[in-house]
Amino acid sequence: MCGLEAKVLTLQEQLTQLTLELLRERSERSEQRLSALEALLSAHPGRSSSAQELMPLAEPRAHRPLAPQRALQPAELRARSRVLARVEYGAQGRYVLICPQDGALAFTTDSPEWFDWLASLTSFRFIGPQGRFSAYREGQTRSWKAYRTFHGRSHKRSLGTTDRLTIARLELVAASLQSEMTSLS
Repeated sequence: MCGLEAKVLTLQEQLTQLTLELLRERSERSEQRLSALEALLSAHPGRSSSAQELMPLAEPRAHRPLAPQRALQPAELRARSRVLARVEYGAQGRYVLICPQDGALAFTTDSPEWFDWLASLTSFRFIGPQGRFSAYREGQTRSWKAYRTFHGRSHKRSLGTTDRLTIARLELVAASLQSEMTSLS
């Protein structure tokens, strides 16, 4: 079990590093896009900077230096549909939100975007500094359950409704499940 836990920890660290690399790459892409837009704006000094006039400049994708993305194969789509969204405590002391379809998300926890995102999910994985669990929505309701399996037994806790899924609540439940796991060891 100790060897397995060490391997899981190593995999989690590698996933965190990959996520951080993805965030860095996404930031570089944004900088490239902004530079291209600024170059277009400076090439047209007589134009005003109103949002309506900027839209035609931003629409063409020919200026993007990124390679076109190919359509996903059916097997790739099925694989992505099985991957859970993740809320993971990162190395820099803040949470990283990872969506299987969109990658790392830019909004912060406990924001209106956070609650909207959670409302769109049926399940997710939470990995915090005090513990971890998987969460799932109970049927077609707004209520969520947290569960963690240990020694072949599933341990569950109620998380509450979507509008109450704050980071503080998730951390509290993760710590509660972790203490239960520790007492069973």
